[in-house]
Amino acid sequence: MKARFEDVFNVKNFSLNDKGKYEGFWQDIGYDRKWFAPKDTYWWVEDLVVDILKKEKVFGDKEILLTRNLTPKDRSSLDIIFKGPISSIDLWMPGYGFAEIKYTGDNQRDVWGYDLSNKSAMNIYSAHSFSDIMKHSMWKNNKLFLIIVHNPGPGDKISISIIDLYDKFKFPHSLLPSEPSTKRPFSLNTHHININVGAENCLKRFDDIPYRKYRARCHDE
Repeated sequence: MKARFEDVFNVKNFSLNDKGKYEGFWQDIGYDRKWFAPKDTYWWVEDLVVDILKKEKVFGDKEILLTRNLTPKDRSSLDIIFKGPISSIDLWMPGYGFAEIKYTGDNQRDVWGYDLSNKSAMNIYSAHSFSDIMKHSMWKNNKLFLIIVHNPGPGDKISISIIDLYDKFKFPHSLLPSEPSTKRPFSLNTHHININVGAENCLKRFDDIPYRKYRARCHDE
């Protein structure tokens, strides 16, 4: 599997420096270059989620890859998803699924839910479209998950809600006519989509997770 990745992708792992922190980086975006400070990357959130997914075996022993490390060697449909540190979605389980991770410091999310912005919804839909257009089984029929990291109180704990989006929403199909469904539509025409992050709506929910040692990778405490 690794050899196949190296045939297709340029792989760059972003390492912590000798102080245990991520460093900022310049990224070419179109004809411009943009500086990304560590606090703007939220890589600490991705690191926390990946460690929990592996520890709790949420997806069994499936390989979990950070898309921030992968850029395609040749321009192709892979560019829809894999754009290195500015990838449109955060995690990929090859041959199984994609996951988008969102962080919020609002401790009322269990009451009001999480508002997924239109831009974020479009990024998630890009992974749905990707599976539609690709031919090889490695890229097709991927599941789609949303992972919300939320509810940090005054202490050192946080909650992680993992939602199976295909189980909860009906997605517009890019190639086929729409079919009747009792599921709530994942509408791309609204300003936001409210997501219930409560345990009853989750594939998995984890509470009381320590997070500050991860946050210190991107922020000065």
